[in-house]
Amino acid sequence: MGVVDKTLEPDDELQDIFKPDDEVQDLFNASYNDKNGYILLSQKKFLFVSEQGFLQKIYDLVLEVPYDRINEIRCTDNGLTLLVWGTKHVFKSDYARVMEQSIKDLKELRAVAS
Repeated sequence: MGVVDKTLEPDDELQDIFKPDDEVQDLFNASYNDKNGYILLSQKKFLFVSEQGFLQKIYDLVLEVPYDRINEIRCTDNGLTLLVWGTKHVFKSDYARVMEQSIKDLKELRAVAS
């Protein structure tokens, strides 16, 4: 698992996002478009899920991108930018460099598996 203060349990609402043949490989705290949440890196896709609420958490799938649609990955000390078919998505996270490498590794694995 990636660097995050949350782990996914079998009954976690976030697990419902995934099909049985896809599972989370890494999970990171991040923000996107002024929303706090998590970047989830599965075997097949990149996702950003926002989290709201204090006692009862509400999750909203904000962005879902298969790895083959990611054209470019750029990284700064606390930011990660994905170019997806001409659209720029900017994420803020202290773990941007780790995420960049994880995405590259997963993209490569998907390319080899195809």
